[in-house]
Amino acid sequence: MLSRLVVAVLAASSAVSAITAEEFNAQLAQVDQAFASRGPSLEILSQYDALLRDTPEGLDEAGRMVLLAKVHYKKAIISLSLGKESQAMQDFEISLGLNPSNEGVKKNLLGLIVKYGQREKLENIKRHMPEDDPLLKDTLEKIHIIDGLSRSGDKEKLSEAIQLAPFDTSLREKRIALTQEAIKSTSDSNEQAALFANIADDLDIITKVNPTTNSENWNRLSDIYLFALGEYTNSLTANKKCLHYNMDFETCKKNSKFLNKYSTILTHLATHHRYFQHIQSEQQDNEAHQLEEMDFKDLSTRLTDKGHFLKIRRENEKFDTNLAYIISKSDSFNKQYSIKGNKFEDTIFETLAMDSLLRHDSKSFKKYATRSPKDSLARRLNVIDGLIHEKSFEQAQQEINGCPTNMKESTFLKSRIEKIQAHISQKQQQQRRQQYHQQQQYQRQQHQQQRSQSPPKNDYYKILGVPRNADDGAIKKAYREMTKQFHPDKYKGDMTQEEVEAKMTEINHAYEVLSDEQKRKDYDAGHDPNDPESQKPGGHGGAGFGGHPFHGAQFRQSGGSGGNPFGGFNFNFGGQQFGGMRSGGPRFGSSSKKGSFSFKKNKAH
Repeated sequence: MLSRLVVAVLAASSAVSAITAEEFNAQLAQVDQAFASRGPSLEILSQYDALLRDTPEGLDEAGRMVLLAKVHYKKAIISLSLGKESQAMQDFEISLGLNPSNEGVKKNLLGLIVKYGQREKLENIKRHMPEDDPLLKDTLEKIHIIDGLSRSGDKEKLSEAIQLAPFDTSLREKRIALTQEAIKSTSDSNEQAALFANIADDLDIITKVNPTTNSENWNRLSDIYLFALGEYTNSLTANKKCLHYNMDFETCKKNSKFLNKYSTILTHLATHHRYFQHIQSEQQDNEAHQLEEMDFKDLSTRLTDKGHFLKIRRENEKFDTNLAYIISKSDSFNKQYSIKGNKFEDTIFETLAMDSLLRHDSKSFKKYATRSPKDSLARRLNVIDGLIHEKSFEQAQQEINGCPTNMKESTFLKSRIEKIQAHISQKQQQQRRQQYHQQQQYQRQQHQQQRSQSPPKNDYYKILGVPRNADDGAIKKAYREMTKQFHPDKYKGDMTQEEVEAKMTEINHAYEVLSDEQKRKDYDAGHDPNDPESQKPGGHGGAGFGGHPFHGAQFRQSGGSGGNPFGGFNFNFGGQQFGGMRSGGPRFGSSSKKGSFSFKKNKAH
């Protein structure tokens, strides 16, 4: 028994202009040759269609059926290669009805029936195949497995069923329902976005398989692209296809006005959405759009400024800003899917928060930042700026280190990084200078310590013949005795004049140091004021013997003891006061009156 489709084909072929069998076969051979040499194409497909309009004369019905079955089979193969599977399925059905013995037709047709879930076509095929046919049995087994997986109510098992029947729209509708339930059960915006992307994939297949069956699917797809995924271009495309297949569908007509009237704002929002996605990623994207301060200012103005409001007649008259109208549409989407927010809203409020931050408008920033993601660029920058303001540069750097790689490459974070690094570099330089000074001080201290640990070259205590704990009186007494003994004009011994003078210089140096409390303290610490090599920084210096006066204050002093161990006595050696001689002056006993020496006692005061 022939199907209605086959009967219609035979009736149509008998009504077309007839050609001879030889002519028909010649034309068929030419098309077959073109198909073999050039492969499947729309041109070859149209040539097979033309052959079906020219049925050869002189053939009985059986012969005509075999010939038509052959042409429909080849036409189906080309359609299958070109992705026109619905058309291929129809041609396979016709070919099978005309010639049930073609195994290639059965195999391809059964595969498409499983793939598209069109089980109603099985009954017609069963009439042309025995029950124990391996191809039929294999197909029925696959259908049984798919049914079991789809009835489980488990999303993972349903996905396994869809792998076996990827274009079975009923399975995808079931998965959409399960995915929507999963969306309701999570508050994570990133997870929700991923689930909405899954719904969009399922709706995309459903609308391709059945573009005219349900126009609402196009509208659902358009809304998900815009509000859940921030993809304006795909949203607009879905809306246009909705009107292409059903130009009277009211919902798509209404949304078309919005999508076209607000195209500039929605395009900018889509760009900002891609930017925010990019900076939250660790993966490099050379095509990622970089935004500057002016981009945020411009979009913020379009959204919030009443002067930029885009009015749509009988649609948004009750609103006064584009922001209020767009958020109202976003709220409707959220209500439909029982969610609190979406990626489209995140993009809007992060944009407004960024603009407020860049304008230093703390009130507006607080208003918009609370509705932005916690890890948004605006909120991170606010924390970092606060730390920089408090001069907590190390903590600010730690915050930056925790940002995604692409966020660190943004112009906004780079400017903060440069500021922090400049401070850290300056601080490091200060630390290096401080360390250098500390090292220099340490080296000086070490040097001084080493010198203090080495005994002075001149042992003044030994020179005066006193112990190290001698008091001032003992030191003065020893000095007087040593001076009387080694005075150049009084000395009687084996020493030469030069040796006596040198000895007297040692005695004076010893007394000069040991009679002065500070000099004695320095000397005991290892610093000899008469030894340049042991001088500490800021040490004593001057003229005279060894860089000092020859104790002139003591010898020139007149009246009273006043630190002069000789009390009120004046000495004069060869016309010069003993204490008044300078290095380079006349030596002792070199005056014109050699050896003259006067001694008189001053009157006591």
